Amino acid sequence: MGKTNITLEVIKEELYKLNPNLIILSEIYTSWYDDIQVQCKIDNFVWITKWANIKKNPFSCKRCKENKSKKEIIDYITINNYKFIDFDSFDFINSKIIIQCNNHEPYKVNFKDFKAGRRCRICWNKQVGMQHANPLEKVLDAFKVNNYEILDGINTYKNARSVFVVKCKNGHIANMSYWQLIHNKDCLVCSDYIAKYTYEKAYEVFQSFNCYLLTPKSEYIDSHQYLHYECICGHNDYDTVFAIKERKSCRKCAGYYLKLSKIEVDKIFKNRDCIPILTQEYYNRADLIDYKCVCGNFTHTTITDFNKIQGCSNCYTLRKSGENSIWWNPNLTDEERLDNRKYLEYKQWRKDVYKKDNYTCQCCGDSKGGNLNAHHKDGYSWCEERRLDINNGITLCENCHSLDINSFHKQFGFYNNTELQFNQWMNQNKTANYKQCASL
Repeated sequence: MGKTNITLEVIKEELYKLNPNLIILSEIYTSWYDDIQVQCKIDNFVWITKWANIKKNPFSCKRCKENKSKKEIIDYITINNYKFIDFDSFDFINSKIIIQCNNHEPYKVNFKDFKAGRRCRICWNKQVGMQHANPLEKVLDAFKVNNYEILDGINTYKNARSVFVVKCKNGHIANMSYWQLIHNKDCLVCSDYIAKYTYEKAYEVFQSFNCYLLTPKSEYIDSHQYLHYECICGHNDYDTVFAIKERKSCRKCAGYYLKLSKIEVDKIFKNRDCIPILTQEYYNRADLIDYKCVCGNFTHTTITDFNKIQGCSNCYTLRKSGENSIWWNPNLTDEERLDNRKYLEYKQWRKDVYKKDNYTCQCCGDSKGGNLNAHHKDGYSWCEERRLDINNGITLCENCHSLDINSFHKQFGFYNNTELQFNQWMNQNKTANYKQCASL
């Protein structure tokens, strides 16, 4: 009952003691839950609230809070050597701001992202591009081997995406980057590249391979659409323009529906030193066949895919990794690559650790995926002989590994860790962390 008997004069006196910069403009007050009009003397901002809210937080002027928050944002931008331009939109949680670095034009960014480390994208792209750049000599040799003459672009080369003006062996002049050369040896003119196929052009493609396009023009969308056609052999089917161009005929003419005997399939695989595991007398080109690759990997594929590629997925990874990768940085030493953990043996060790622990955090039991770390019991930095020992690795989620306040690295740091420390931490936290994870 006492709350309803408080008069307007009493709350004005109490407010003056709590915050002298606020004044009450309302002239009527009867109850604790009545709306009252309040004004801030600092910026004359007026808003409506309840006396209970003011008493709970006497410094509740939104305009003052906003100005203080804006000042903190501007100070943070300035300290990080960026020029503050303006607020694109203001929000207490995540404001969108316009800033400018010392070298480039102003750009928009979320303040939350800026605090997390996001900086000028042009500067960042230049830095990363130079780190992963292939040597110019290697790039020039690659163009020369593929019979290209470079006309312009050598002085502006930065990375694999840098564009050169080249002349191919057929005399066509076009723009091409090193990345495009790796993925498509022919120039855009030689490869008959078309940005968008019209219905008439699609019709010509089908007709050039003795196929009659049955899909009407009114239903045609683009070249990625499955189109109805009839081959000269009488076969009716649906396919895309690119599939017909690659196959150069319908599926029946290409032999997709032909059956191969067990002996014929065995011969196809053994010609490339692979051992097939055959369980049928006949196979068509779409049947999956288990086989042992020349590299020792057991996998499966179809006859069509086997003829297209050179080896299994492991063979492909080996061909495209190391010095053969377009991201290979020749300026790094072997010691630096070991410190950065960027080598195939380490990646395979990490996969083996996850598989051993069934892709589950061994501390809290988290198995939702996407948040796992392969942790070294004896630290990677000092115990070189156990770096690739699968028994020295254990699977932890991000929270147990380093994010949570009770995580291993928050307690013991990131350097010179030992298996003894890990066992001690595991005994203290396994039960508590498992209950915490199970409750989420």
